[in-house]
Amino acid sequence: MKKKLITLGILGLFSLVLVSAGILIYFGQINQNVDVEQSITLDGIGCSGNVCTEEIGTVYSPDTRLSGLYVLTNNDPENSREVELKRTSCGDAGCSGITTTYYTPSMENIIKGADRLVVTQNDDGGWDWGTPDGNPATPAESPKNTIGVTAQGVLDAYVLTEEQSYLDTAINAYDYMVVLATADERMRGPDIPFLVELSEATGNSVYAGLAEERYQDALTEYGSGTATGFAEFVRGGRVGQGLPALVSWDINLYVQGALALDRYYSGQGYDTDADAMTEVIYEFMYTTFDFENTDEYAYGLALTGAIESFATTGLHTDKLESLTTGLVNGQDEKGCFADPQITAYAIMALLNVNEKVVMLEASECLITTQDGSGAWLESDGSEYTEVGSEAIQTMLLKNQLTSPVTISADGKLGFVIANDFMTAGTETYIITTKALPVE
Repeated sequence: MKKKLITLGILGLFSLVLVSAGILIYFGQINQNVDVEQSITLDGIGCSGNVCTEEIGTVYSPDTRLSGLYVLTNNDPENSREVELKRTSCGDAGCSGITTTYYTPSMENIIKGADRLVVTQNDDGGWDWGTPDGNPATPAESPKNTIGVTAQGVLDAYVLTEEQSYLDTAINAYDYMVVLATADERMRGPDIPFLVELSEATGNSVYAGLAEERYQDALTEYGSGTATGFAEFVRGGRVGQGLPALVSWDINLYVQGALALDRYYSGQGYDTDADAMTEVIYEFMYTTFDFENTDEYAYGLALTGAIESFATTGLHTDKLESLTTGLVNGQDEKGCFADPQITAYAIMALLNVNEKVVMLEASECLITTQDGSGAWLESDGSEYTEVGSEAIQTMLLKNQLTSPVTISADGKLGFVIANDFMTAGTETYIITTKALPVE
């Protein structure tokens, strides 16, 4: 498999979530009410009476939405605290129309993977393409199309741990993006969610500002000023390379980028851009792509791009069942897909369509195949740092939590909320996180 072709093309990879969400896509807003006497905080923000709420108000189709990666902190130096994770209101559809799952990250794997990315970062802020050579001064210029996707895994680790070296590594990657911007180098899709999430993690809007500026530049230069035109440019590039399976995957990276911008700069039309690019994916998949050729290079990535773009925009959701079936058919008995990269993207896609069992099996595949250095290796022993980052992003979804949970004194608990909306409609949904009294 000529994996090198993936990142030597016109686009790099995207990040999650999930979500951002990053990995996980954050659809909510934490109410920032501060109670200085409480011991439990959510994402560093106090919550009134130890209750933290999130409201999600938008139109959902019946599939899964990730509301974010959160970190609960127990600031009590002496007592562990029991925390309830519960739903207090379910909106128009009623609680029967929504189910909620909480996931905890695999911290050991995340830290090992992030440490590997820290030590392999080059002096310019990028990473080697292929197996790192151990010399941060070479190459003279790191690859330009794998910056954001590789830095995303380190940023996720920072959000969970507040380890300064992770933040420094993420900011080094941003600095390299600034250098490339002055040289008029086009921003890649995964750079956008990374920069937006870096702003969200630090409170510094300059990072998201660069993402917005360079995204608009890309649309102007390559898409005649429109998201549709830009997506068509991406499509033409991959078709011209003889890599049709990467069309939907690549365009979806920008779909997720536009949704990240819409989250940060709401009301500016970036959600409309995401819809427009998704329509280009739909048109290509159902007029040109050969679904019968399952041996096509990176076939699984084609399905993940279509699944995630349709699920996160709410467009063409009638196609999700057949796309999901096709993707799941590519999973082996160990839970793995064709390679670590496709496995990672399969996990991100499957969470959007409520395939929790398959998703967790695939996550376990990646957990058990991480090597001692913290990397994920190909069958020939080669390493791709971007794939390490993509795998880190899926490590956010190791185990399901049951409520209540206990956080040790001065401890932290990272978790992800996944909401399954079983009926279409506009939901107002409140998640409550409550610290119970110490007995």
